[in-house]
Amino acid sequence: WLHLVSGSVWIGGLIGLLVLWRSLAAASRVTGLSVCVPRFSNVALPSVLLLLATGTVATIIHMPALDALWKTGYGVAILVKIGLLSAAVLFAATNRLRAKPRLVAARGRPDLGAPAARLLRMMLTGEAFLVTAAVFAAAVLSSLAPPPPAFALQNSALAQVGPGRVAETVQ
Repeated sequence: WLHLVSGSVWIGGLIGLLVLWRSLAAASRVTGLSVCVPRFSNVALPSVLLLLATGTVATIIHMPALDALWKTGYGVAILVKIGLLSAAVLFAATNRLRAKPRLVAARGRPDLGAPAARLLRMMLTGEAFLVTAAVFAAAVLSSLAPPPPAFALQNSALAQVGPGRVAETVQ
């Protein structure tokens, strides 16, 4: 439940900022964004951290062994989702560390506003696209069964088939 709520807050806020960016007139865009972006940033960071924490816990609970991540379809879907969200976090970090301070500084120096708003729009678009793709990866993940607990025992088998190809079947 926490995972879904935190992800919804993140993607909903991204879409909301993109709609705000488009709906504001160019003359008032920087002013509007300089108020909204810091507020969303203060909500988005805990939301993303909660999303990562709950996703990590869920992965640990559902994966019986580490190699199940690359040996099962469920694990590969998790890896794809992790990759998409990692890329989205890079876009989010750029917004938080570069666009947000420039928008706040634009309150006193209007010349910083337009480039900061353009940077924000590019990063928001990329971030929203990646988070949406991660939601689709989660949809695929929800249709796959997690690996069974016996998957963890396969590496501790007591018997093995010989070192080469089987040449003869013994009855």
